[in-house]
Amino acid sequence: MSSRRTLAGACAVFVVMLALGAGAQEPPQTDPMAPVEGGASDNPPSEKLPEYKEPLGGGNDRVASPPPKKAPIKAPKPAVAASTAAPEAPEPPTDEVAGHGFKVGGDAPKAKLSRPMHAIIHKDAVDWEPLAIRTGGIPGASENAVSLKVVKIKGRMKGESSKARSAARTHKGRKDSSWLVISLYPKALERRRAHLEVRFRIFEGYVEEVEAAAVTVTDRRKKLPAALLDSYDLRERGFEYEEERPGSGLFVVAELDPRPGGASRNSGRLEKAEFADKDIGFVNLSWSAKGVAAAAK
Repeated sequence: MSSRRTLAGACAVFVVMLALGAGAQEPPQTDPMAPVEGGASDNPPSEKLPEYKEPLGGGNDRVASPPPKKAPIKAPKPAVAASTAAPEAPEPPTDEVAGHGFKVGGDAPKAKLSRPMHAIIHKDAVDWEPLAIRTGGIPGASENAVSLKVVKIKGRMKGESSKARSAARTHKGRKDSSWLVISLYPKALERRRAHLEVRFRIFEGYVEEVEAAAVTVTDRRKKLPAALLDSYDLRERGFEYEEERPGSGLFVVAELDPRPGGASRNSGRLEKAEFADKDIGFVNLSWSAKGVAAAAK
């Protein structure tokens, strides 16, 4: 009887174990990316998720990631054509402004004037030594004035300014050339019987040489005539004189006409002419001469 009870108990235990094994079956697998019924989806309805595919090779249950979103392509802005921009008007050159450290008479002309040049100045003449020359300035805007012993004080050029009279005359030069001599007679140098000269040698329509000089009459036995005499005239009339030439300087010519006659106009300036004479020193001068006297035959 006891063996039968033991066998019956073992069968009961086996039946119970079978029942427990049937209840512990794994639940069916579901697609983790599928939306839950009755609940809200984590992804917006407008975006379609990629379809799950079994990875090749087995053993890897990872879900394929959605493709990256492409940034929208912006249309390029239309380029502005270079020709549509209006060019700016060039600034006037600085040498067209009256002044440059000494007084220049007259207002700037309102009408646009062509430069009355009747002799050609070489382009490389701006590098000549000791005196250089170039075109510049405003025709008709200069006056006859001289500044002696010019020094630079606080960025400005200052000196002893004096009004002057002027005279222009032509003289014969070498090799069929001629000299245009413009003389300035400042009041500050009258007692010294001195004046200043600027000279231009013209050959075949070109300015080939320039000079400047401070001319002082040393002959006290003769009285100077009322006429304005330059160094050529003084020599012809027998006056003794001496002259000094500057070691540096720059001519800026606005009008140049060596032709004899009353209609000829000459104007310009000489800047920073350095004389050894302490009573003259650095000189800035300007001239405006009407008419040119012919050379004596």
